[in-house]
Amino acid sequence: MQKLKRVDAVGVFVDHPEGLLMMTTPKDRQRLETHLRLLLKGLQTLGVPIVICTNLEEGAGREPLSIFKEVAPDALEHRIRRNGLMDVFDDPAFNERLRQLGRSSIILSGYTTDAVVVPAAISARDHGFHTYVAMDVCGSPAPLTDPVAMHRLTQIGAAPVTAFGAINEMVRDMSSPTGIATMKVIFEELVFKDNATL
Repeated sequence: MQKLKRVDAVGVFVDHPEGLLMMTTPKDRQRLETHLRLLLKGLQTLGVPIVICTNLEEGAGREPLSIFKEVAPDALEHRIRRNGLMDVFDDPAFNERLRQLGRSSIILSGYTTDAVVVPAAISARDHGFHTYVAMDVCGSPAPLTDPVAMHRLTQIGAAPVTAFGAINEMVRDMSSPTGIATMKVIFEELVFKDNATL
């Protein structure tokens, strides 16, 4: 697996619905939301495109987390809306978006890890993408799910990463203007924010 490069990467956020996250513990939800915000802001600072995907939005509790509207309103407005397809790669609109972007590496996250992230990671591999899964921006209601999903992900060749690690890997030089701006985001979201959790 190669190093992440911001010129080659795209952030793909598959299904972070408000209703499903209500089933997780308050601590796990806080962790996921903290790192979701960090990853979104970090990608924007680095100029990495963001693709947000939803599924069956008309269902109760299926609307995306409000963080997307707060942090990445343009990406949210242009999101890929699926109508029941579990694997986002089965959606022609999603594949066309990736083709237009022309990136070779995907930073993937979603909820739940086993139901939407693993199938997407398998398809990403089959489509020739280098796939990195931001595990702290993924989750599930059941304690056993994420360890099992991570084992499956590593078996298929996806690289588990954290939001913090992925951002830092793409910065390369913290003394550059982009590096300084990125460090500001990291400090604001992880160091100085009340109740922030690594």
